[in-house]
Order: sequence, then structure tokens, then C-alpha cells
Amino acid sequence: EKVQRGALNNIRNLYQEVGREYLRVELVVHGAGLTLLTKKDSTLAPELAQLKTAYEAEFTACSNTMKAQGLTRADLLDQVGRTVPAMVRLMELQEEGWAYIKP
Repeated sequence: EKVQRGALNNIRNLYQEVGREYLRVELVVHGAGLTLLTKKDSTLAPELAQLKTAYEAEFTACSNTMKAQGLTRADLLDQVGRTVPAMVRLMELQEEGWAYIKP
């Protein structure tokens, strides 16, 4: 939870410093971090909702991790937009010129 909270704080701080008109953030979550995006495990759902509402931050869950953990789309928080393999999504974003920041 400490790492997850830190990542969300970094996103909030980045938006506050740069401004939402100049920034788009997509948090791609996989492995043990997927608990951030699951209904039964996430302790930070209100923070995710606030980032989505205030800044239009995007949240992607790794479909490979979901499969390995026996999770379906119904197990995820409403704020989750995509469910694709994390490595594929990260490659797509980098090919589009996005910066990659790992918390």
C-alpha cells in the first residue's frame, strides 16, 4: 500500500505542478500492484476516483496478471479503463512518445 499511495501522490503532484492541460497520465498496473485496482483489495479507491474526476487520469490493469489471479473485469474498480497485457500497453505508449516513470 505504501508504494501504491506513493504512486498516486506522485500523479497528483505532477498534475498540480504541470497542469492538467499539459499532461496525460496513465497508470499501468501489473503483478502484486494489481490490488490497487481490485474491488476487494483496494484501500485507495477514493483516491483513484478523485484522480479520475479531477484530472482524467487513466488506469490500466494487466490482463495477464488478471488471468493468473483468476480475476475478471467485474472484479476491478470502475475507474479502470483498459485491461490489456501491461508490457504491450507500455510499449504502445512509449512508441507514441510517452515518458515511462516507475514509482
